[in-house]
Amino acid sequence: MLGLTLVADFSLINTKTFEITSAFTAMGEAQDTKLVNHRDIKISLNRPRVVRDVSKALGEDVAGQLSMQLGGGGYEQPREAPQRNNLPRDTAPVILR
Repeated sequence: MLGLTLVADFSLINTKTFEITSAFTAMGEAQDTKLVNHRDIKISLNRPRVVRDVSKALGEDVAGQLSMQLGGGGYEQPREAPQRNNLPRDTAPVILR
């Protein structure tokens, strides 16, 4: 399993008055899990996808918090892409014993 969590502190500063107009902490996280059977099989986790997903989650959190703090209120979380092939949603990994 490959997991990545990124937490960042942001401060939006007015450069004319040097006043902090907005400050918050934003977080993004993602993971990639591969399931293998009992054989020794070399697996490669998808690091670029994890980084992309973390960046996207962080950006959405930043946009939402800025919108709330600056009173814009116009930011909406992007809607999830429609499912293809009628596959069920992913579920959390479960360890079978």
